[in-house]
Amino acid sequence: MKRAVITGPTGAIGMALITQCIREGWEVLAVCHRGSARISSIPVHPRVKILETELSELGQLEQVIEGRYDVFYHFAWEGTTGAARNDMPLQTRNIASALQAAELAAKLGCNTFVGAGSQAEYGPLDQEMIGPDAPEHPTTPYGVSKLAAGKLSKLLCKELGIEW
Repeated sequence: MKRAVITGPTGAIGMALITQCIREGWEVLAVCHRGSARISSIPVHPRVKILETELSELGQLEQVIEGRYDVFYHFAWEGTTGAARNDMPLQTRNIASALQAAELAAKLGCNTFVGAGSQAEYGPLDQEMIGPDAPEHPTTPYGVSKLAAGKLSKLLCKELGIEW
């Protein structure tokens, strides 16, 4: 049976992914923000386990997570709306959390690490659609941090021998 770790499981992407994993017979470890108001929206299923923690604690989770996993999906991110998008210290901590997530993935035996980017990485564009060749020009701390987290986690995964 395939096993996946999902951070940010109460967001739109996380919820859809959990549902798909259940359909495909996967076991899921949903890593949630401690005290999340949306934790009750995670599907109740025998193959879905919930672990409440903080992003800053990802580096210590190897001690409490049992067994090996196949894929690590990192969707958790603090400060995605409002004034928090411009909070530079907070957004910088998100970069560190993404790197801790990649390191945890390696420690759990994952062979694949998946994250989620944002349109904010591209900034304002004079084109109808964002494509692979669109220039990256973030204009907010949120966009800069999303871009940095993606690029740095890609380098770290290469170093760790994990597909990114």
